[in-house]
Amino acid sequence: MVEWKKLGEVATIKRGERITKANLIGNADYPVISGGVSPLGYIDKYNRNANTITVAQYGTAGYIDLQSSKFWANDVCYSVFPERVVINKYLFFVLKNQQDYIYTLRTNAIPAHLPQKELLNVDIPIPSLSEQNRIVSILDTFTASIDNLKAQIAQRRKQFEFYRDQLLDLEGKDGVEMKTLGELFSFKNGLNKGKEFFGRGRPIIMFSNVFNSRFIISSMIKNKVEITDKELERIDAKFGDVFFTRTSETKEDVGYSSVLLEDIGECTFAGFLIRARPLTNLLVPSYCKYCFTTPQVRRTIVDNSSFTTRASLTGAGLGKVSIPLPPLSEQHRIVSILDTFEASISNLESQLEQRQKQYEYYRNQLLTFD
Repeated sequence: MVEWKKLGEVATIKRGERITKANLIGNADYPVISGGVSPLGYIDKYNRNANTITVAQYGTAGYIDLQSSKFWANDVCYSVFPERVVINKYLFFVLKNQQDYIYTLRTNAIPAHLPQKELLNVDIPIPSLSEQNRIVSILDTFTASIDNLKAQIAQRRKQFEFYRDQLLDLEGKDGVEMKTLGELFSFKNGLNKGKEFFGRGRPIIMFSNVFNSRFIISSMIKNKVEITDKELERIDAKFGDVFFTRTSETKEDVGYSSVLLEDIGECTFAGFLIRARPLTNLLVPSYCKYCFTTPQVRRTIVDNSSFTTRASLTGAGLGKVSIPLPPLSEQHRIVSILDTFEASISNLESQLEQRQKQYEYYRNQLLTFD
């Protein structure tokens, strides 16, 4: 027998206490939770214990989480404290299963706001405590597996970054030349068109394609733009072209790169990008996936950008950046090693995606009561 009650009948909701960015401490122990996905920062005191359910009140309003450690609940963070009739972890799973519905309870204001009275009115199924414990045990098995995969991915990424930086630390080594990008590429800014030209026409590489991936293939390009043959001839994209983001809100995020690893045909690229087209055959295209991502090269790219209200990068600035250029055979060897790491990470990410889908399926099945 399952009884349904309002959240306000089985739990108490409390708002946190205000902490501003000025109060944050860089190396403190306790995260400041405003309810969102990431902490606002850290502080040296806490007002909530571990395993407290939190719900964002503003911004990411309605986002539900279970805090794994002691933390400071900020004034825009709801904390949920269940009564004896409901187990804390069970209540978290129930609320998380209703995440999409809870999002619909937000106001249309900017920023979005979740009124406490709406949250208190959410319906909660209350089976017996033994059944709640059974459900928690099953779902905890899934979440433990998910956490384990996340830890493996994080560890594998650290390994990848270590070997990438070691393999590409080539300056001064035999057979390696340091070349400026100005010696290796010509540069061109992308296409600027009004929004009325988008949605039809020829494929276009967008800012997000470059910012989110070190390489681009045809299946990643979802956007289209209407352009003339003359425009395409002037601003096209070909296999081996490297694209750089030329503007950003912060200097640290400018100049991200991605190399086109397929000849798509009749493809162009967006205005917030710079195309670097190879002038020589000295670079293996896949080597470009990695050589622009090392800390040293990233610092040099950032140093050659400018910042006023936004960070910006030009072809002239990129042209001053130097990269190590080993023989083609060594480039292929480096790519082979790093591709192996990337394939391993991709496999783990696929496993994680599948396990998360399984978890969500069983959570929904276990928490759907007729």
